[in-house]
Amino acid sequence: PSASWLISKRFRDFFELSGVLKDFGFDFELPKKKLLGNTDRTFIAERQQGLQVSENEHCSDRKLSFLLV
Repeated sequence: PSASWLISKRFRDFFELSGVLKDFGFDFELPKKKLLGNTDRTFIAERQQGLQVSENEHCSDRKLSFLLV
């Protein structure tokens, strides 16, 4: 069975996590941030999807999973 979680965080939290992971040699791409028009529903939906892809990569990375155990 698959497990799922609902994570409520701000984009900057994911950005900070990405920075910490980069310090340990992990480089996961985040969706681009936008200064103007960042409240547009389409943009938000696309960024959420991009964050989902990034988090899926975190969860499926064997090296990272091993470090978290």
